[in-house]
Amino acid sequence: MVIPSRKRVWIRRLFVLAYAVILTIGITWPLLTPWFYDQHESLHYMTRLGVLAEGWASQGVHPRWSPELAAGHGYPLFNFYSPGFSYLGLLFLPLGEEWAVKSVVVVATLLGILCLYGLGRSLSGFAGGLVAATLCVTAPYTLYNIHSRGDFSEYVAFFVAAGVLWSLLHALRRRMSWGATLVFVTAYGAFVPIHTISSLVYSVVFALLGGAYALRKRFAARHWVRLVGAFAVGLMLSAWYWLPALTERHLVSTHAMIDGHYVIENNFAPSISRYFVGFTRSAPIVGPVITGALAFVLVTACLAGRHRFQMMACLVVCAACILLNFPVSEPFWHNIPLVRYVQFPWRLNALVVLFAAIGVGLGARRLPRGLRRTPLTVSAMLFAAVSVVALGLALGKIDWTDPQPADYQATPARWLTTSGKEEFLPRGARREGIRLSEPLIQGAPRVLMASQTGTSVDAVVDAPHTTTVTVRQWAYPGWHARVDGQQVEWHADAAGRLTVTVPQGKHELHLELRRSGVQLASEWASAVTALLLMCGLAYTGLRRRRGQKEKA
Repeated sequence: MVIPSRKRVWIRRLFVLAYAVILTIGITWPLLTPWFYDQHESLHYMTRLGVLAEGWASQGVHPRWSPELAAGHGYPLFNFYSPGFSYLGLLFLPLGEEWAVKSVVVVATLLGILCLYGLGRSLSGFAGGLVAATLCVTAPYTLYNIHSRGDFSEYVAFFVAAGVLWSLLHALRRRMSWGATLVFVTAYGAFVPIHTISSLVYSVVFALLGGAYALRKRFAARHWVRLVGAFAVGLMLSAWYWLPALTERHLVSTHAMIDGHYVIENNFAPSISRYFVGFTRSAPIVGPVITGALAFVLVTACLAGRHRFQMMACLVVCAACILLNFPVSEPFWHNIPLVRYVQFPWRLNALVVLFAAIGVGLGARRLPRGLRRTPLTVSAMLFAAVSVVALGLALGKIDWTDPQPADYQATPARWLTTSGKEEFLPRGARREGIRLSEPLIQGAPRVLMASQTGTSVDAVVDAPHTTTVTVRQWAYPGWHARVDGQQVEWHADAAGRLTVTVPQGKHELHLELRRSGVQLASEWASAVTALLLMCGLAYTGLRRRRGQKEKA
């Protein structure tokens, strides 16, 4: 029986969707249980989501200061830490903080598999798309991120990056047509706030690949302008986050991000054999599956015809990232600005996984024609083999020793900054000697009233003489103090807390943390860019519809 082409397309789509759902359940099933396993970072995501929800209610769309963190002394968490994952969590917040975090990971995995399939399919057809998606989500590094590190934002960023690369490839093939370029700009602008370090690494690689493609296809000057402009506009779209984080990093202890455990030299791959074929829970590796994939890509690249450029590009990216995992690359890490903030060279293994999987998909086109004509059979065999391996690896990556019930509350008023080494603690702040139960206003003989709402502190102080009062908030640029409506200067005490001098008598004290000029300028720039982008998308859609009507 001959199946009509349209019905065949829908059967294939339903198969891909079912494949993605089953693979998602196989990879993320521990998150679907009523337990939350305490990994390196996983429990912090509930706190960050709760803090963002409270800040949204009191400060607006992007709360940059979290007054309830750091034992109630405040912490500029979302001014520096990537807020994208927490914003996605707000969509599922009615389910509770714990299930909201889990839902983001599960949904991102499902959509990520579909994006990886779409990326692979655009390069190497149906079977290649399934191969690329399956290898990416079952690679040791991917499972390590979700089940051992618990770094959910980096895990989600990996899938978003696949969507960005897919949109970039689509735009390049259309020689940066307006519609395709606007889609890429939107995807790239949404990608940056998901995970800062990942966006830094992927942006460099994507820009180099885009430039190489443009050179090979001999783009005209106007196409080059659109390509460069697309990256620039995407950065402007996300400037509300990355620009203040970059320009104001000297205000906090970002040096903690590149010392101690985070020193590059302490995190190189231990040995070549362990990196490529070893099995370990203590450090991410490429592993034998991806090593075999790279070998397959290398062999087929030597035999390839029309796809040789794409396969060689995959090999070059993988080779460069692998080289940077070993001590021979130490001069690179020391001499290139900002790269030390990557912290761990093995973070580049995400790129190795992505491009090795794409390369295998391209190499799959070298299979015998009979196999290529039966993609459903090949896919079913692939699923049966890989899913069992994925489930086994997932089980091995989970720390079963410290399960928490699903209603575990990670947001009590305790010392908690939700970042690894408190790298965003304001400079001059001293944790030593700080107690959890400190009053909001200290040092005044009589405090008639004291309250805090968002980034504002209000108090009524009755002082028998001129008194210096201490406010339970870290001193940080942007604070403005007023006594009876008159602006006064504030200072920092030895512990780094705010202090204000109050004259004799009964006075009203008001402190407010305002946005800096850089923050305001970046927010306006992103808002204007978003408005222009929406207008461009609407215009492109209307223009396309008009063209379709004229053809009809």
